Amino acid sequence: MHRGEITPAQCEVFEAGSTCGVKQEIKSIIEEFLTEYHNAEAALQSKDLTLYFAQSNTQSYENALMNQAALDLLIQTRQMQEQDLRMTACSATVDYLFCEEEENTLTVLLKENQEVQFACLDVTSQTNGIWHSFVFSKSGNDYEMVSHERYEDLFLLVEEEYQEQTEDLSRTMSEIKQAMNDVTQTLLEESKQNISLLLQEKETYLGSPEDFDIQRLSCDVEYNREEAVSYAMKWWNQRNEEWMEYDDLGGNCNNFISQCLYAAGIPMDYEGESTVQWKWYSDDINLSESDWGRVPSWTGVSAFYDYCGLNEGSGLCGWVNENVFSAQPGDIIQFGAADEWRHSVIVTDRIYDENGEVVDFLIASNTTDRVNYPLSAYGYTSIRLLRIYGYNQ
Repeated sequence: MHRGEITPAQCEVFEAGSTCGVKQEIKSIIEEFLTEYHNAEAALQSKDLTLYFAQSNTQSYENALMNQAALDLLIQTRQMQEQDLRMTACSATVDYLFCEEEENTLTVLLKENQEVQFACLDVTSQTNGIWHSFVFSKSGNDYEMVSHERYEDLFLLVEEEYQEQTEDLSRTMSEIKQAMNDVTQTLLEESKQNISLLLQEKETYLGSPEDFDIQRLSCDVEYNREEAVSYAMKWWNQRNEEWMEYDDLGGNCNNFISQCLYAAGIPMDYEGESTVQWKWYSDDINLSESDWGRVPSWTGVSAFYDYCGLNEGSGLCGWVNENVFSAQPGDIIQFGAADEWRHSVIVTDRIYDENGEVVDFLIASNTTDRVNYPLSAYGYTSIRLLRIYGYNQ
């Protein structure tokens, strides 16, 4: 897409909190690597991340290409969007939480928070709680980076697809390079098709928004959108102790979404088959029609979609697969990639262009924790909308 003239941000990476005894030499390598990544992200111009990795073995070569593939996929996907997703401001803080050296191997774990100003927005977008794992090998007095894992959606997607594609390979360097190229091209083509479909959906909506802004179901009690958004804005980067966390159990995203709806007055629903129940009284799975335990729809992306689409009678009153651009604050959007629905977020605001037409949305989410984040900036490009209308008694 054509972009106006801006000066992309030069990202700054700062230490925050504990350094966990990590040597300055190691911190310098890590922070330079992260700065290079974010500067590429800010300008939407790729940088060669492989230069930071040891060149001596297959493992480091494989991981270097994986990091490069994830960055390039993100940049090229954002370049396809109509919105200008370059950054005019960018800063990140890193908190070193674990460091262990055994023989000639050093492992470092850290958590990163980021604040950015996308060129298309007039608010600051925040991303918190990105875990990173770095492994270094030591030869003499020198350290070389042999692997970096970024526990964030797009990196994990590339890693998952690559592992599946190379399951039966011996993984020579030539096989690694070819497989990584194949994965990148497959995911990029999927993004291209999804963004094209989304742009068509936008044109359809803007042609007659009144056809999509209507409420397709009547409900006994109207949805309190303001309360849902208020809860999301309060809890996007922390965990409410009244509820169990699922960050280490597949992700907290839909648990967070369910809490938002519950805070807005949508009651738990334990009537009917388990697919049309939505409840969390404890972490114990309980599919019976009773007010204890939980069902998959509270924490699961696909299970919540099924509940929203199938439920009739008492409980949540909603509509699935409506035109994405009809989304209102408080509605739920789900992201997918590689034939799997992976992530749920809540819409917190609509973004309009100079003509007053809807062009994007701001969202809030858990795992990864984000707020005031543009929908179009996600690496996942398969998108579906769940309209929430209220509930029936």
